[in-house]
Amino acid sequence: MGGADRGREEGTLLILKMQKAKCKIKKWGRLCFSFFPARVFIIALSLLLLGTSLLWALTEEEEYNIAWQYCQAGKYPQAVEAYQKFLKHHTRGQLLAEAHFTLARIENSGTNAFAHYQFIMDNYPAHTLAPQAAFATAQYCQNAGAFPEARARYLFTYSHYAQTPPGSESLYRLALMAMAVDSLSQAASYAQAFVQQYPQNFRGAAVFRALADCWRLKGDTAQANSRWRQILDLYPESYEAGEAREQLLSGIDDDPEAQEDSVPRSLPETETRVPEVKSQPANAAQPKLKPEPVKRYYLQIGVYREKAVMADWKKRLEKQDHSCRIDSSESRHDRSYRLYTGPYSGKAEAMQTSQKLLSVYGIKALLVQK
Repeated sequence: MGGADRGREEGTLLILKMQKAKCKIKKWGRLCFSFFPARVFIIALSLLLLGTSLLWALTEEEEYNIAWQYCQAGKYPQAVEAYQKFLKHHTRGQLLAEAHFTLARIENSGTNAFAHYQFIMDNYPAHTLAPQAAFATAQYCQNAGAFPEARARYLFTYSHYAQTPPGSESLYRLALMAMAVDSLSQAASYAQAFVQQYPQNFRGAAVFRALADCWRLKGDTAQANSRWRQILDLYPESYEAGEAREQLLSGIDDDPEAQEDSVPRSLPETETRVPEVKSQPANAAQPKLKPEPVKRYYLQIGVYREKAVMADWKKRLEKQDHSCRIDSSESRHDRSYRLYTGPYSGKAEAMQTSQKLLSVYGIKALLVQK
């Protein structure tokens, strides 16, 4: 075979190889193009899973703050949804009480709000939000007309959280509810307890004003005036003190005898005489004097119609090594309990204990001798 023939044969083989390579390139191109949509789907799915995993990777505080930001912006539907997701993701978190409390305040359903507050009471009774939650359930029952349940829940709030604003407000509500059912003696007991435990709270003036109005409507001017005087004595700078002065002055204007008694009278001058003292014979028998009973000092903590309230205070005081004594009295309509601490060796010790009770518990104790 000549050189020319060999050259043509090699050229033909090269052309055939190039054609085969071209076919392979087209085939792989079509194959890659056919799988391109599937690759896009896989990439999109991966990005979605990555975003979800990043969401799950949020800390409890970060996810809570996201929900709280919705609240701050006034976007309450989004906030409710965010808090509900938070509760699902963090079933044993540190901010569950806060989440339930905020949900109770922003959800439209009153029943759901009650359930959120009750959750805090059941699971976090020592939390700083527990007193507000307890008071809110009592207020819910009162608004719903369930007055016995409301009274029980107000009493629970006062008994367990007496040194908090919800505790004092619960005692105030108990006094008003007692007036509403015409139990003025019980209302007076609640009012007295309020004044003793919260001497700086001007709600005391309001509750005494309400009591005075109740007695006035019943026609008992003496009881009404007694409440007005208590307002002047204990809350002279309150709004109710102005009304108390007007009521007492109007009572004097309507009663001529009281008006006469209010005017000082001059007494006739009398001659001062020194009484003559007759000396007794030396052998005269001296009368035997009976020894006077020794009186001891006590501190009266309060007067209670509800034995449960009195027992709760007795328990708390005895835990602090205060010796307690209970006196009870009974009338035709009700029974009352007086709680004392003591006895004390002297007046100085009793007053020192009184100052301690005032600083620790806010109790303004009454010094008595028995």
